[in-house]
Amino acid sequence: MKNKVLKIVKMMFLSSFLLLVAVVGMALLYFAYCEANKAYWDHKVKQWCERDGGVTIYQKITITTEQAGELGRVAGFIAIAPKVKWRSAVPVYTIDKEIFIKDGWLKVIKNEREVIRSDNGVAIGKIISYGRGGGDAVAIDHPSSFSCPEIPEYYKEQEKFFIINGDNK
Repeated sequence: MKNKVLKIVKMMFLSSFLLLVAVVGMALLYFAYCEANKAYWDHKVKQWCERDGGVTIYQKITITTEQAGELGRVAGFIAIAPKVKWRSAVPVYTIDKEIFIKDGWLKVIKNEREVIRSDNGVAIGKIISYGRGGGDAVAIDHPSSFSCPEIPEYYKEQEKFFIINGDNK
């Protein structure tokens, strides 16, 4: 009788231990999968940015210092607002288009931003950027993300559309 009880206790301990190992192993595999998946998509985003990301300028426009001030600033650089936030004192606006390359718990987006002169509606250039968001095994505050160009660089690139008071920026 004592041997049977001892065998049962050993089997229960072994079963609990094997279950714990299986749960920890599955959690580690899930974490590794999430990190590898994010690394894969970050690499793809970087490749796409190198291929066709950045600023394409069709035409530069000359603006006054006051107009440059009306455009606003982000990270110290000129910011071009979308058409829905456009004001008459601002010489340009953007029309933005988001293309979802991958949608789900991990999102990959291509942003196409066309820069338009407000006085005649002619496109003076475009800005293309890519970004990945989410895909984390655990996201406590907010999901991780990767984009290119980086946010300060993105706004720095927008300044290339303008010649302010004859100075080429």
